[in-house]
Amino acid sequence: MGKHEKIEEEQLYKNLNNELRSARNIKEISLITHLYIEYYFRELIFVKFKLPENIINNSFNSKFNILVSTGILEQDLIENIKVIQKIRNHYAHNIIIEKNIYRNIEEKIRKMHFIIGPTISDEKGDILSIEDIQKDELKFEFGLHCLGVIIALNNLLNKEEKENLNKIKR
Repeated sequence: MGKHEKIEEEQLYKNLNNELRSARNIKEISLITHLYIEYYFRELIFVKFKLPENIINNSFNSKFNILVSTGILEQDLIENIKVIQKIRNHYAHNIIIEKNIYRNIEEKIRKMHFIIGPTISDEKGDILSIEDIQKDELKFEFGLHCLGVIIALNNLLNKEEKENLNKIKR
């Protein structure tokens, strides 16, 4: 990734909304969500560390492990990110998808934790429609979990930014 540029929250949610709504399957949702998670990892590192440049270009797993070690990520969030990462890695590293993999992915999704609750929208606007639910329940459920992860990371970033501002004011 190049130069650090923070994206306005409203624009980020608008982009996420459009991308999740246009995602045709779990593969696309996992790839999209992975990009957003990594964005938030980068933002959290810029807020949390005095010399973020030393770690900002590390791998996804390295940044994840660093943030886990700070203690700012809750366990349910950590577990959901691990599931998203496993699903994303499967699709990103396998050209031919095995027939039985869908059952494996379904089991992983069903074990995820609802972070924002089983809702089809939040204050940012409708993310997945009733038609999405009817077409593919598992895709919808995975989309909700992914959305929950993004919202939780956004809330965490906002909290960390406020804490940093309070430290500066003291």
